[in-house]
Amino acid sequence: SIRFFLKAISLDDDYALAYSGIADAYTVMCDNGYVSVDSVSAKAKNALDKALTLDSSLVEVKTSYAIYLSSMEGNGSAAINELEKIIMVNPNYASAFQWYAIELSAKGQYATASEMIEKAVVLDPRSKRIYTTKALIYLFEKNINKAIEVLKKQPAELSNDLAKVKFLANLYYLKGETDSAMQYARLAKDEILLAVLKKNKALLNQLIIAKAGEHRIPAEEIAY
Repeated sequence: SIRFFLKAISLDDDYALAYSGIADAYTVMCDNGYVSVDSVSAKAKNALDKALTLDSSLVEVKTSYAIYLSSMEGNGSAAINELEKIIMVNPNYASAFQWYAIELSAKGQYATASEMIEKAVVLDPRSKRIYTTKALIYLFEKNINKAIEVLKKQPAELSNDLAKVKFLANLYYLKGETDSAMQYARLAKDEILLAVLKKNKALLNQLIIAKAGEHRIPAEEIAY
């Protein structure tokens, strides 16, 4: 996604949201384990500083700053403070409620996190990311049944999402329901989980090495 933001910047060097998007992209890559914080934190900070300089009033830029504080600086409390300010001034911005819910769940405040993610769902009922976050919160709470229920009750147009099917496969695996895990793993073509379920260690090692290569980030994106 960073290459698209860079293309937008090449057309308009003062486009604050593009810089904010770059910062978010690096943050998400770190959160998903594709890159280390040390390798991209400075690049994310540079992009975020540029966005803040161009227009610090934008809710998207403010939210980017909040999630940067948590993911890149490890300051979840500061992120929560920023997100509370954002949703007070911008009560219709679903992403802020989503990130607020994530930060609250990380602090073990599951009841309030659930309230916040429900607000995000109401504001953006077609967001795959928000439904996934809702399921994650239940998983963090160790309520796997509710996490499965959330994913299965997604709107019809989201029901065949591959990431959701893969998530379901892993939830059933955690629950110890091997047959269901196998069923969803096959639908998702999740070769790693299938190797785990079949207890094929040799194949598992090969797949992990291959997947690591697939998840290398393009040089032009790391170099920004």
